[in-house]
Amino acid sequence: MSETRVGEPSKRQKVITTLIGLVAAPAVTGATFAICMMILATVLSSGGATGWRGSGGLGLLITSTVAGGIVGLVPALIVGLPLHHYFVRKRWNRALHYAAIGAAVGALSILVIMFVFQMWSSGMNPLPLPGLYMFVGMFAVSGTAGGLTFWIIRRPDRDTPPIPDEVFA
Repeated sequence: MSETRVGEPSKRQKVITTLIGLVAAPAVTGATFAICMMILATVLSSGGATGWRGSGGLGLLITSTVAGGIVGLVPALIVGLPLHHYFVRKRWNRALHYAAIGAAVGALSILVIMFVFQMWSSGMNPLPLPGLYMFVGMFAVSGTAGGLTFWIIRRPDRDTPPIPDEVFA
């Protein structure tokens, strides 16, 4: 007999889609950040951001996607995997949950990075700088895209609810 219900993914499928999601989410986050940078440069430039035409924008997009995938893989495993397991246990399986946690992790990551740079430097405190808030917003948007990418690949809403811990007590 099968241990899964009809239409429910098997344990093997869940593990595979979780791993694929954990690899794809940081890459999409990097690509989204590059797109946010291009949009910001277009909005802020008076010349229409002609530098993004041709290979400049494509190069930035490819570089950001690869760098996001490589640099973001370890944090995805360290932070994302435990959060996903926590969400599964709490039955928080909607796209909104994953988008919100992606935005929060994205925004907190840039604040932590800026705090670490502030601790190592003897310069000015970066928190009052208006440019920081644009980066916080871009990291939040990028984190949202990464969280939604993971949710789309993994689709935890299709899982059956886990057995409550009270049953085993």
